[in-house]
Amino acid sequence: GTTLAMALLNNTRVECAGDWTTDGNVNPTNGTVVLDGALPSVIASTAGPGTARFNNLIIRNAVRTAASTLDVVANPLTIEASGGLTAGAQALTYTTGTLTCAGLLGVGSAGSLRFGPTTVLTISATGTLSVIGVFGGPAIVTSNGTPGYALTVNGTLAARFFEFRQMGADRDSVDRDHCAGAK
Repeated sequence: GTTLAMALLNNTRVECAGDWTTDGNVNPTNGTVVLDGALPSVIASTAGPGTARFNNLIIRNAVRTAASTLDVVANPLTIEASGGLTAGAQALTYTTGTLTCAGLLGVGSAGSLRFGPTTVLTISATGTLSVIGVFGGPAIVTSNGTPGYALTVNGTLAARFFEFRQMGADRDSVDRDHCAGAK
């Protein structure tokens, strides 16, 4: 791998075609990171469970998977139609900002997607929110403590053995009885 020490300046753009591993100490306030390799890769923290900080993060061309429990800090975070981000069986947290998904956003058995109370998550018409667990190990979409995140699915919701928890005040849960085609 390559080590990159960086201070992202205005309009700086860093493109990464492989795994992205961070020590969590970089806290950029400018610039864009594009994860754009054609093969699946991971986003990880050297601390195991940890934080990956970005100013503007774009994911394209393949699925990126959290290697361990991971907090992703970026505003905005954009998943393009050719890209994806999945927690797998890990906990993937996005605490604040706007997350727009035209590709795949997913969580698997015993994993969770966690959102802060001010997070606005939109799955566009070409996007898929995949929440696929197993009996006894549901896939979970929830808040990161304080309820309130907003979720709009204009695309596909693929869901089985799942739980939605702690959304905004007007919709505090969604279960499989409220999702067409869910089992």
